[in-house]
Amino acid sequence: MSELLVYPKNSSELKLIRDLMKRLNIKTLLLSEEQEDAALLNAMKEVDRTKFVSREAVMKKLKKK
Repeated sequence: MSELLVYPKNSSELKLIRDLMKRLNIKTLLLSEEQEDAALLNAMKEVDRTKFVSREAVMKKLKKK
């Protein structure tokens, strides 16, 4: 299943979003910046570094967006 990260502008926006998710019966998890950073670090450590991608291939993908 996919995940969605949302960055509210302020505490009232955060409350609105969380209330909406609760009303829609969608599970939420509130992370601190430190927890988010730790999760990102773990994901970066688990990445497969055995494959090489050329700079041209990366630039081509970026241009499509």
